[in-house]
Amino acid sequence: MSDKDELIRASINSVLILLIQRKCDYINYFNVNHEKHEHFMKLFPIFLEMSIFLQSIKSTFEKYNLDGIEYSLLSALMIVTTCNDNLKEYEKIINLRRLVGNSLKLYMYEKRK
Repeated sequence: MSDKDELIRASINSVLILLIQRKCDYINYFNVNHEKHEHFMKLFPIFLEMSIFLQSIKSTFEKYNLDGIEYSLLSALMIVTTCNDNLKEYEKIINLRRLVGNSLKLYMYEKRK
């Protein structure tokens, strides 16, 4: 598996959760209508627990009032953040993580000063 594929595989759920909590009034991980969503919650109680947890994440993120650039940089940071040292270009990925993290930090600082 390529490094790119491994990074996407390892981060896809985190990025989806970040996107869902930003765009939805209620956490709809399966992207189904409200009736089916309620049915899944009853059928699989673990998803109800997950939904409650994700709602707390949404509340936390709302306090920061992040814009699209911040969400994009945060998503990129989630993708390149890994502890998998079996990647072929691990050092290059670590440097990319530093670059993205610093870009996010600088952007947030400049926006809020």
